[in-house]
Amino acid sequence: STFLIGIFMIIMLSALGTEFQGIVCARLPFVPMSLVSGMTHRGLIGDDFTECSYLFIYILTSFILRTNIQKIFGFEPPRSAQNPFFNPPKDFK
Repeated sequence: STFLIGIFMIIMLSALGTEFQGIVCARLPFVPMSLVSGMTHRGLIGDDFTECSYLFIYILTSFILRTNIQKIFGFEPPRSAQNPFFNPPKDFK
């Protein structure tokens, strides 16, 4: 299940990379922190760090859509396995 989702994400990253390499996909209303600016400006020519590449948009949407894709394909983990760090009390309803 996780393996299939990972393969799907790698295929999408490769396809989008060949299509949008060097193209400005978005403009940010701020200059990102130096830690994030390498990710937002990757593959773009120039020094305008408000320009955003496809990679940053892909990463944001993959975080947002990953759980939805897992639900669509039926790979969602059982409810009891979702939070291994917190066990609710026995009398919790």
